[in-house]
Amino acid sequence: MPPKLKRIEIVDNDTAILQFMRRALDGLGCDTCFHHCPIEALECLASNKGDILLTDYEMPEMEGPELIARAKLFLPNLISIIMSGNDNLLPMGSVSLISKPFSKSMLVNTLSSAIAIDH
Repeated sequence: MPPKLKRIEIVDNDTAILQFMRRALDGLGCDTCFHHCPIEALECLASNKGDILLTDYEMPEMEGPELIARAKLFLPNLISIIMSGNDNLLPMGSVSLISKPFSKSMLVNTLSSAIAIDH
């Protein structure tokens, strides 16, 4: 991860996915915050001004694309990545996609690619 990267907000209603991601990203030198609830993540983004939003596509309270759209209202340069088990998702503009299940290396590569494309 580049040294200028400050914060990654991760949102998934699946606890097992969040635990895997916590282990996968541990020690990479980035500040990560994990959320089960997209509304909580949105509030955190509003107050902490995150750099990356990594969100599940399908969640009960709010789907990933809506979360990204709302966050970009006050963080227009937010790097956004959607995770999904649906292999039929089509690209969504500047939003990167990662298919579940994924490995640690796939996760790190997706984050690195999204950062490189954005800058």
